[in-house]
Amino acid sequence: MGYVRTGESQPEACPSCGSPLRREFNFCPACGERVRDICPNCRADVEPAWAYCAACGVPLAGREEAEPAEAAAEPSLGYLVTDGAGERAEAHNTRGSELYERDDYEEAVREFSAAVDLAPHNPVYRVNLAVALSEMGEHERAVPEFEEALRLDPSNVGAYLQLGYTYQEMERPRQAVDAWKKVLQLAPDSPEAEEAQDALENI
Repeated sequence: MGYVRTGESQPEACPSCGSPLRREFNFCPACGERVRDICPNCRADVEPAWAYCAACGVPLAGREEAEPAEAAAEPSLGYLVTDGAGERAEAHNTRGSELYERDDYEEAVREFSAAVDLAPHNPVYRVNLAVALSEMGEHERAVPEFEEALRLDPSNVGAYLQLGYTYQEMERPRQAVDAWKKVLQLAPDSPEAEEAQDALENI
């Protein structure tokens, strides 16, 4: 397994600073530029024309049908910590990514764990931790991290895809199939869906 592949709907690089991005990124970790429209309540992807989130139903601030009072008082962005803890969490996550790319999974797990400790509501950090744990064979520890990431971001198809692989390694094919079918349901035209379909055909 590896990191979630960048999909066609997600830029390969930040349009502002050019830093590389992964599909699950909502914001560029280098410069903070928003790289996709997301629901401020549940973090699901939203379309520019929507007045309400299709995942959780909350009004989307700034959309034509949202009431002004709701638009003025935007819901908390949850894991977007703006103090020093947020910066330290991102530094740990970046370091974990570098270690992961060098196949140093044990150290990557330490860095991703530190990021999660500092920013527990960030689903990206939890997915990264779960993937690194899976690479180490720590599947029982990885599954709760995937589940918490999906509770925080129910539309994260990359997390479902990787969770399916983890269940497959655990010889739990029914759960693997359920996870991959969720990918097909959420994003049927995505690269993740193509990969999930291949996995389903070969399980």
